[in-house]
Amino acid sequence: MITAIGPKKIFNAKIFGLPVFLVIFVVSIYLIIYDALPQKAIIPILCAYTFSITIAIIFLMFVFQIIYIPNGVLIDDELKQLTLKYLTSKQKVISVSDITAYKQIRINTKAGPCYGVVIYLLKQKQALLSDLNLDGYAPVKQFLDDHRVDYLGEGGFSFLPYFMRQ
Repeated sequence: MITAIGPKKIFNAKIFGLPVFLVIFVVSIYLIIYDALPQKAIIPILCAYTFSITIAIIFLMFVFQIIYIPNGVLIDDELKQLTLKYLTSKQKVISVSDITAYKQIRINTKAGPCYGVVIYLLKQKQALLSDLNLDGYAPVKQFLDDHRVDYLGEGGFSFLPYFMRQ
C-alpha cells in the first residue's frame, strides 16, 4: 500500500515570496550604492545595510528550504521505501536499508512549535520531515517504527547545521 503525504500550503507559498524578497533586496542595494545620502549620515546608512543583510538572509533561508527540504513523501510499505519529493530537484527514493536511524525533533517557530523526524542516511545526509513542510509526518514515523529503524530519541533542531550537512 502506498501512502502519500502532501506539502503544507504555506511551504509552497514561499516560492511566491522569493521574488518579492529579491526585489526588496535589489532596491535596498540600489539605494545604498546609488542614492547614498549626500550628508553621509551614519544612522540611515547603517539601517540600510542592516535591512539589506536581513532581507538577504531571509532570501537565502527560503532558497535553502525550497532546495533541501522535501515537500511531499510517498510511503511504500511493500517495497519498504520512502520517496521524497522536492520542488526544484528530482525525487529521492530511500530504502529502509539506506536509513541508519531517526530522531524525533521539535522546531521552534514564531507560530509555535512544530514536530517532526530527521532521518539519518548512510551517506551522512539527513532528511527533515515535519509539520513545517508536510501535512503530517505521523505516517512516516509509523513506517520507521514498523520497519525497526533505530530510534535516537527526541531533540531540538536547527536549520543551519542541517543545511551545512546537505
